[in-house]
Amino acid sequence: MTEQTPESVLAGVPADERHFLIFIASHEERGRPWCRDCEAAEPIIAKSVKPQESTVVWVGSREEWNKDDNVWRQAPFNVYRVPTILKVEPGTGTVSERVSIARKVVEAEILEGKVLRAFLA
Repeated sequence: MTEQTPESVLAGVPADERHFLIFIASHEERGRPWCRDCEAAEPIIAKSVKPQESTVVWVGSREEWNKDDNVWRQAPFNVYRVPTILKVEPGTGTVSERVSIARKVVEAEILEGKVLRAFLA
């Protein structure tokens, strides 16, 4: 897996299309995420979000994620819980500005079908 940076993730967000940024716990050696909510959400996300409309962002190991200076906890992403999905809408302004105002669903909201469907619409 290629290391992701804030710059590489922002570069992958199209200027003229809606795009989802999916923040999820990195997989451990056993092949599953360290976060139980992420493990439960992965199949739901895979069925609900088209790969061409999204970027999966691996937030790191539990130790990396729990650091206050984790890059995904910083602006413009401001993600504090995983899993989180940001809905980045097309529009004016830089990608970074559009990400900073993006709507989001987090944790149990992703597992709630009605909430997730409304968010993705």
